[in-house]
Amino acid sequence: MTFVNFRKIVTTTFLLSVTIISAFGEGIRPTDILLPGIVSAGSMQPCVVTVEGAGVVHIHSIPAGVVDMDVPVHPGANYVNVAFSASYVEVVTVYATMDGSSQVVGTTTIVLPH
Repeated sequence: MTFVNFRKIVTTTFLLSVTIISAFGEGIRPTDILLPGIVSAGSMQPCVVTVEGAGVVHIHSIPAGVVDMDVPVHPGANYVNVAFSASYVEVVTVYATMDGSSQVVGTTTIVLPH
């Protein structure tokens, strides 16, 4: 019994697996998020989210609920207005994630009373 094309089958399967994983995880990711250093509670603030790939970027905050939105994006810099909750006044970390990517990018800003 000989395995004539065994190596070719294993190699092809491996390359196909790597290609599928790459399509879902590698070429799509947020690389930067920029917000003003001081914002007002309950306001809309300009934000730049830079991404590789296209899709939907999820913008959230720590603590949760201060910022919570999903924005469709294209490769490169994306200019969006981010809504801040009116009920939170303090330091907040705003971060961005994308479907299909494990990378998270964030920035910190200070929320002042409106």
